[in-house]
Amino acid sequence: MTTTQTTHTENCTGIVQIVPQNQDYLVGLQRKIIEMYPQQTSLPKLHITILHQSFPKKVGAGKTRGDKILKLAYKEDKQNKVSTPLLSYGDVYIATGEGDDLGRVSTYVVIPETQLCKDTRDAILSEAGVIQIIDHVVGTPEQNRVFHVSLTNLTGNGGDSIKYPNLSKDQKVEV
Repeated sequence: MTTTQTTHTENCTGIVQIVPQNQDYLVGLQRKIIEMYPQQTSLPKLHITILHQSFPKKVGAGKTRGDKILKLAYKEDKQNKVSTPLLSYGDVYIATGEGDDLGRVSTYVVIPETQLCKDTRDAILSEAGVIQIIDHVVGTPEQNRVFHVSLTNLTGNGGDSIKYPNLSKDQKVEV
């Protein structure tokens, strides 16, 4: 299994992400997927979302809203007080969207170290002083997030990828 160290993103747009340092393996997967599925387009920004952008907005208001506090914490480099994990790449899947994701088709590689990703997310939120955001995750798809790196989709725009992969419905791809 291929592993990679991760790093923090330099800034926060409200989405909490970590970035695989060694992306050569991922770029190779993208090439293979496009050979298999020519309608797919590579995504230029390969990352692991560890908290969807909608959750920080649910805490506080105005200048003390969670996403604004997170953005400020990143400007002050508080995320860098949290060590980032060594992660591995698991199976590759292709997903076809339903509900809010209807019309989307994207591929992704699973990050098996779910607890390490959650621990990193929680440590970043704690360092920023907004750990209470986690209370809003309970009972949502975010609670059981499949941590992954989106590789390709139909447009090449990361925002057009499947937000919450479902390993029981998505099709495993042999690459």
